[in-house]
Amino acid sequence: MNTIISFNNFDFAINDDSKEALLLRHYRGYHNENFPDSFIEESPNEILLGLGDCKERLLSVSVPETIVYNDVTYVVSGISAKAFERDQTLVELFIPGSVKFIGDKAFSCCYNLERVCLSDGITELGEYSFSWCEKLQSIEIPDTVVSIGKCAFRMCHSLTNVKLSQSISELSDYV
Repeated sequence: MNTIISFNNFDFAINDDSKEALLLRHYRGYHNENFPDSFIEESPNEILLGLGDCKERLLSVSVPETIVYNDVTYVVSGISAKAFERDQTLVELFIPGSVKFIGDKAFSCCYNLERVCLSDGITELGEYSFSWCEKLQSIEIPDTVVSIGKCAFRMCHSLTNVKLSQSISELSDYV
């Protein structure tokens, strides 16, 4: 049975049988009741932009490798489809090796995303997973990746350096 929980500005679906967690979404860096003002002091990797009454933060986000809920540790094994889609605050992203797959459109239209660090362990990048990340300049695909979905890097105009995994067995059209 899956339970939906919130943990460190993320929502997860946790599976009590497998002890795995699927990242469903990230609370974006804009000001709302789910993102308290105290977060500013707690997060040294942020740049605070004053836009009138609106405050937007440019973020460096590290997906956790594990989460603890009710004294049980769950391994973060995947990032769901559209988890960060259209997140304009995301600039830098670190994904641990516990994550095995990145869902379709997980980071699509994150226009300010410049840097992505994928760790060994990831096996699959979904369709359109990083499409329209217009500021993404380079990416290194770990050797554990065996499948890259259709249009995974479509419209990434700044992407000039890609190091591909030697073990890719499925490379879809228009990557």
